[in-house]
Amino acid sequence: RTRLEEAFRAIRSQRVSMTVESVEIRGDTAIATVSRQDLLDGRLTKRVKMMFRLSRAGDSWRIEGMGR
Repeated sequence: RTRLEEAFRAIRSQRVSMTVESVEIRGDTAIATVSRQDLLDGRLTKRVKMMFRLSRAGDSWRIEGMGR
């Protein structure tokens, strides 16, 4: 097993909370900035910012990529 697999197996519960901080739309693409905080086995993690690259797909939006 890889270390990542072992880390996921060791977690009994995980809750992910995200708050949208901003969305910048340019035509059929957008960048959404969110803050994320996890609750792992009853312990809060440090809040981190993430960015999602989105593209319009008809009436919906699709996540094309994400990063910090």
